[in-house]
Amino acid sequence: MPQAKGLMGRLCVDFESAFGVSPSTKAPKSLPFNSISLGAQQSLIDVATIQATRNPQAPGMGRISVDGSIVIPMDLTAIGYWFKGMFNSATVTGTGPYTHTWKVSNTQPSMVIEKGFTDINQYFLYNGCKINGFKLSFGGAGELTATIDILGATETLSGTQYAAPTAVALDRINNFQATLKEGGATAANVLSGEINLNFGLDGSQYTVGTSYSRGDIPEGLLNITGTIKALFQDATLINKGINGTESSFELIYTSGTKSLSIKLPEIQFERPNVQIEGPAGIAVDLPFRAFYNNDAGNSAVIVTLVNSIASY
Repeated sequence: MPQAKGLMGRLCVDFESAFGVSPSTKAPKSLPFNSISLGAQQSLIDVATIQATRNPQAPGMGRISVDGSIVIPMDLTAIGYWFKGMFNSATVTGTGPYTHTWKVSNTQPSMVIEKGFTDINQYFLYNGCKINGFKLSFGGAGELTATIDILGATETLSGTQYAAPTAVALDRINNFQATLKEGGATAANVLSGEINLNFGLDGSQYTVGTSYSRGDIPEGLLNITGTIKALFQDATLINKGINGTESSFELIYTSGTKSLSIKLPEIQFERPNVQIEGPAGIAVDLPFRAFYNNDAGNSAVIVTLVNSIASY
């Protein structure tokens, strides 16, 4: 019997019409990925039952927890399905190329995610999945990837695939295609950075009668943080942290007529600690937090994707 190989793995995503329930009309998309740790765990519970012997009794069964992460290559096509999972449907303008704009929504759609081992026909289907985190590290010489954290409700193992998927081609973007704006002006002194979107989902809603799995995953407040590592050339950014000066952040990737912008219209830097660690050039880490106060965009984060896809 052959052993499953990771290179034959497949990731499929669909959107549910009701939490935890696969849609009646299935339309899965096969999306590019680097790794998947999403899975179900059910802990064993220590019991204190006494039966006139020192021998331990059989353990109890705990609740089922569907959690994990998916590492994806950053691109200009498939990423739209993940942003839909984070922010719901986009506002679309244009007739090709199309401009998709996502802002913070009070609700998030639930998803069907299938982890397929196609070479041995084994498929793990996860219902009631919601995106709880998005982490993007940019800069440097490596592959540009993002990590997506998932909370889900149920796992089902089958020898049959969920449905025949439509493959979404990878339209990769790279670190060298990035432009960074801070305070509305292009920043030329940033070495690297990170954006973290935490969607504050409540994963504690385990219900009776559902094999003690999650009966819902309600939305909570977003927590948006990040950091940039910049050349220490002057005190401009440091003074913004010291004085609590409001600024803005925008990371833009461009490839021909296609582009991706992740904009945080209102941020505040923390007061940094500039260290001397040796004789080489000095860089400073500048953590920040994003928020919504009064920006005209009415959202703490605005994602704009321009490509040839008419709708997600």
